[in-house]
Amino acid sequence: MSMAFWFGIRASFSVFYVALLEEFSWSRGETAGIQSMSLMTYTFIAPAVGGLIDRFGPRRIIIPGILVLASGLILCSSIHTIGQFYLIYGVIVATGVTSIAIVSYSAILAHWFEKKGAWQMALPYQAWA
Repeated sequence: MSMAFWFGIRASFSVFYVALLEEFSWSRGETAGIQSMSLMTYTFIAPAVGGLIDRFGPRRIIIPGILVLASGLILCSSIHTIGQFYLIYGVIVATGVTSIAIVSYSAILAHWFEKKGAWQMALPYQAWA
């Protein structure tokens, strides 16, 4: 469920792109740059999020990330300038999305397989024995 949520937020920018152009009269390049900024933020913060999850556990990172994401999305409803949008969507929302994105689940699954992976792999073979 949450994977669909983060991917939906990351991919939905193109849905709102034309509406943003019409509402704010920003140039296409400036407006598209917001999505680029968001993806760069995601790229730079992802390793840090993975390290924090390894160190503190997923709950201590994912739950604050949800709050950051929700705050950023709420703040997006009150933007007036392109700079505000770069900061709010390109940095704050992207940081929140990163904390609930595939990085988090990769770390969770890696730890799960370390503990239970061998048992899970042997289970289908035991059914045939």
